[in-house]
Amino acid sequence: MSDREPELATPRPIEPAALAVLVRELGPFRALAVGLEVGARMAAGEPFSRLDPPATPKERASRQQIAPAIVLYRVLRRVRGRDALRITREVVLAAGAAFMARTVGLLARTTSLDEVSLVRTTSRFPNAKFSGFEVSADRVAFTAHECLFPTLTRETGAPELAPLFCEVDARAFQDLNVRLDRPRTMAEGANDCHFQLIRIRPG
Repeated sequence: MSDREPELATPRPIEPAALAVLVRELGPFRALAVGLEVGARMAAGEPFSRLDPPATPKERASRQQIAPAIVLYRVLRRVRGRDALRITREVVLAAGAAFMARTVGLLARTTSLDEVSLVRTTSRFPNAKFSGFEVSADRVAFTAHECLFPTLTRETGAPELAPLFCEVDARAFQDLNVRLDRPRTMAEGANDCHFQLIRIRPG
């Protein structure tokens, strides 16, 4: 196995599943207009233009990952008011599930998981640090620390978005036939997140 640092996972610029949600919620023409406005705002530096430049490659990648959701939420608050958070949630869940399937799907389906593979996979996620790995045939566990998403959403005036990214994990692992047990999250104010992933065997 190569000792080279794993490439950081990055989402696609436009996830088809997320676009489908926008079209369903807004109609094709309004969805197109919203998408164009989101793109224009991001090209102008939103939502981080008032923050200091990212200090590390991981922080830069984390901003790239979360920026579309924050800007979309800003646009939707103007055009859809009270529905903005609900629609943003559906978009984040759809996009996040597709992103997670590409990033951890192969690992979730493997029949012989090892700690090295788990460490390498989690290190691809730029937004947090991971430690305390435990691996068995049908269960893995680890702890996430220093997640950047609660900080970034708070600094851009949208702290209510942080729990959506935690919700992505549960949705994505369910789609991969893996049960997620996580008693606390940093988005809710905890110091860390303890993940326990249990493979769901066919009945």
